[in-house]
Amino acid sequence: MKRRTKRRAGADTALTAVRRILRRQRKGIRERIGAAARNGGEPLRLVRSSLRRIRVLLKYLPETEQSGETRKLRFRLGRLDDTLSRSRDLDVLTGLLDRVEAPPALRRHLQRVRRAQTTERKRALARYPELDRRLQDFASHELPKLLDRRSAARLAADIVRAAAREANEHAADAHSRNMRKLHRLRIEIRRVRLLASVFDDILGHDGLTLSQAIHSCERALGRAHDAERALERIAETKIKKTKALEEELRTSKKRSVVKFRKYWPHLHVQLKNWTRERARA
Repeated sequence: MKRRTKRRAGADTALTAVRRILRRQRKGIRERIGAAARNGGEPLRLVRSSLRRIRVLLKYLPETEQSGETRKLRFRLGRLDDTLSRSRDLDVLTGLLDRVEAPPALRRHLQRVRRAQTTERKRALARYPELDRRLQDFASHELPKLLDRRSAARLAADIVRAAAREANEHAADAHSRNMRKLHRLRIEIRRVRLLASVFDDILGHDGLTLSQAIHSCERALGRAHDAERALERIAETKIKKTKALEEELRTSKKRSVVKFRKYWPHLHVQLKNWTRERARA
């Protein structure tokens, strides 16, 4: 009797692997889109995570810049994510108000904004099925033109190495006081994490280790960015008596940046080492 052996994901062709990744992420969006539209919260976070995984994968596919459809899809995915991110920013600020004393006028203002953003979120997600069909067509017709015959393992290593190299190019921003530069570094770090996660069954332990190291840095920068966005929202309202809340946010931002700078040297070295090891492989 013949023994069946499980096929390693890394032994697949690049085309098979990328189609499988897109199929998995699209399925996750379809399963959660209803709850995300109604309630936001965790379903919305998971939908945004899948949208970002698809978008960053399309960015780093070989010859992607030569594909007009790829650029259009990335633009549509980015616009949808921007819409959904406004709901998420509001969730962060609202959650903070549960722990800090804030003027009633600010709470009433945020309730009005939440109602408007819920409507905006529902409209944006209602348009997703058409985007999903375009992604399906892209996987069927465009992907074979973009991907060569290299193995999935080689493609995964090449893509994550390229993203890690780009993140390290922004290493000087880790010491900047400019939140825009820190946010740019956070985006580069997040891209590496997302790519390591979509290729986790191919990269194995290396990808997992890389993703875990990145998580600490990204989370710290994420909290600093949340505090910065909340301060901007409060300033836009021009509501008075928010001094205590603003002070809490500034303290949270400073504390998060300090944590990031504690984690960053280790991640910086690990990214460089991982890149060198993959280059030799």
